[in-house]
Amino acid sequence: MKFSQWLSLIILVACLYIIWQIRNVLLLGLTAVIFAIVLNQATRFLQRWISSRKIAVVTVLLTTVVVLVIFGFLIIPPFYGQLQELFSLIPQVINQLQTSINQLQQASPAQPSLSSEFLNGIADQLRSFNLNMEMLLGRFVTFFSNTLSITVNLLLVVVLIIMLVANPSPYRRLFVKAFPASLRQRVWQVMDECESDITGWFTGILFNMTVIAGMSMIGLWILGVPLAFANGLVAGLLAFIPNIGPVLSVSPRLLPYYDS
Repeated sequence: MKFSQWLSLIILVACLYIIWQIRNVLLLGLTAVIFAIVLNQATRFLQRWISSRKIAVVTVLLTTVVVLVIFGFLIIPPFYGQLQELFSLIPQVINQLQTSINQLQQASPAQPSLSSEFLNGIADQLRSFNLNMEMLLGRFVTFFSNTLSITVNLLLVVVLIIMLVANPSPYRRLFVKAFPASLRQRVWQVMDECESDITGWFTGILFNMTVIAGMSMIGLWILGVPLAFANGLVAGLLAFIPNIGPVLSVSPRLLPYYDS
């Protein structure tokens, strides 16, 4: 390899290392950009009836804050309580499954190995699921119990969102100037397309999550499944994950039904 190629490789590795070291800041920045794009579209929509952009921005931001506060006070506390109750059911389900294994082995002694291996495997998977979920919940609580960290991160995201929504044009122009003059027109077009696509994606996924959560709560409540609120909300939140999310949302819903 030539010296220029080695130098390019070293610079690439150094850039990747720097990006990895500041990955949390980049993720926070990306989160702020996505929410700023969505709120900016809402501001433009509101400007059809409100001529002043400042008033439209303030209205959108205040509406967002009110919605988040209502969500936090009305939904999160009962959801967290029912989620803890849901996790507490897992040991009971494992005990009932062990009882079923013993009964099945006594009822069919001719084939004890197959039923024992299969059902014991299910019990092991449930134990592993319980331990993993408890560990995940513990890390979640530990992370959010760090008041200073969450406050700084939240303030950083909020400040970036307000800056980008209040006046996005200078930041867009600054970003476009990082590209050669021959590509700047194309970059503007790509940014407009990305803004439209991100807004459409966010609106669609929010609609899907709301419908799935609401219909799951109603359906589970009609079926008499315990913890319908928590299970429905989990189903709605997991709908954010493509393909895998709906499959993962089924397992918690089966636990209280099996326990009942």
